[in-house]
Amino acid sequence: MHTYDAQLAQGAPQPLPVELALDGVEEFLFTVCATPSAWPHKPTAFDFHAAEGRSWRLTVDGDGARITRIPAPTAATGEDSDAAGASVHGTASELVL
Repeated sequence: MHTYDAQLAQGAPQPLPVELALDGVEEFLFTVCATPSAWPHKPTAFDFHAAEGRSWRLTVDGDGARITRIPAPTAATGEDSDAAGASVHGTASELVL
């Protein structure tokens, strides 16, 4: 992240290496977003789809927020069969940044 910030300051940002970015997305979701605190709004889910083939779902409800790994969207429809309230698509580097 700090290398990216320095590159950005110089006007020449480069994407993060794929495996580092994929690990970063997962680490952020599992360590920062997960909580046992109740979601005070209507239950929903947020899907994060990395172009490199990994996907995660953040489910929020009265039991808190939890993350699960999910299959990537199907090639035929571009969506998964259990649609979330919102979906974010991008490279792993874009998602983690």
